[in-house]
Amino acid sequence: PDHPYGGVVSVGYAVTFVTLMPFGLLNLDENIGQQLASFWVLVATCVLYSALFLARGLEARRVPAVGDEFGNVLGVIIFNFAFCVTVPSWLNEKRPHVRVNRTIWSSTIASTVGYILFGLLGALAYDNVDDNLLNTLANSNSVAERVSAYVFAWAIIGLGIPIFCVIARYNLIVGGLASPGVATWWGCFVPWLSAWTIY
Repeated sequence: PDHPYGGVVSVGYAVTFVTLMPFGLLNLDENIGQQLASFWVLVATCVLYSALFLARGLEARRVPAVGDEFGNVLGVIIFNFAFCVTVPSWLNEKRPHVRVNRTIWSSTIASTVGYILFGLLGALAYDNVDDNLLNTLANSNSVAERVSAYVFAWAIIGLGIPIFCVIARYNLIVGGLASPGVATWWGCFVPWLSAWTIY
């Protein structure tokens, strides 16, 4: 039957909520362990995927010089380069000796090169790639690709969600718009409690 809100709360959504939401209650510096773990999982899965892509065989014919679908380009760029949302909070939390320009430029350049190489390798390895490469990997016949796609989704994308909750809460408090309790409600709980309606 049709649901009035267009979706249901799945077991996966509930497990994701229970495992990730508590990190949104921490401060940025208290989240550093999870973020470092997320970074190393990112490095490991990118190395694994690169090896899997190379093992599949790369074919230049799979990637045209100019594509014919650009509808998702802006959204992907905004999502992947969302540091404009995080930088103000990071500036308040960083250690005094950390150089801002060098940190932002080096991480942006490294991320851009990584996105291009990873996306290109993935596109060269598959005949039909979904808009989201993780969907292609999650639906693969390879157990390694399927398992690593879910690990990637939880450890990299998933662990990034609480950071935005922390930042929203932090900005509400610092901006004088809400008390810590109200900021926690709007920054941490409301996004999780309402996101399932568009899930």
